Amino acid sequence: MSANNWSTGLFSIFDDLAIFIYAAAAQCLAVNNIVMIKEGKGAFNIDGAKIAGPCKGMGCTTTDGAMCISGCICQILPCVYPLWRGDLRQKYGIKGSLVGDFLALCYCCTCAIMQDSREIKVQGLGYGNLTSKTMDKA
Repeated sequence: MSANNWSTGLFSIFDDLAIFIYAAAAQCLAVNNIVMIKEGKGAFNIDGAKIAGPCKGMGCTTTDGAMCISGCICQILPCVYPLWRGDLRQKYGIKGSLVGDFLALCYCCTCAIMQDSREIKVQGLGYGNLTSKTMDKA
C-alpha cells in the first residue's frame, strides 16, 4: 500500500461545519472516532458487548459499551489518542509517525481530532452516526 496524505489539512477546521460544531466537545468526538476506526469495538479492541452487558435491560447496545470504555480510557489516559490517530493512519495508509501525531495533538488537539473526523468521513465511514457495520442489530 502506498502512503497517502491526509485528505484535509490540520487547520482546515471550517471544511465541515457539522464536525466543527461537534468539536466543541472534542473528547466526545475523539471517542466517536476510535469506535468508528475500530468498527464498533472499544479502544484496544475491547468488546463493547461485555461492557454494555449489565445495562442491556436499560437499552444499552454494544456500541454504547464501546463508547463508554473508550471514553473512560480517554479520561484516564489522555495521552492514548496519538495511538488511536496512528490506527487511523495505518488503516488508510496515511503518511506520518507517532511523533508527528503527538506534535499535532500538542499543537492543536481539537484541530487534530477534527482532521481525523474529516478523514473518517472522506473514507466513507460516515459521521455523526455509526454505520450499519458498527450498529447493533435490533
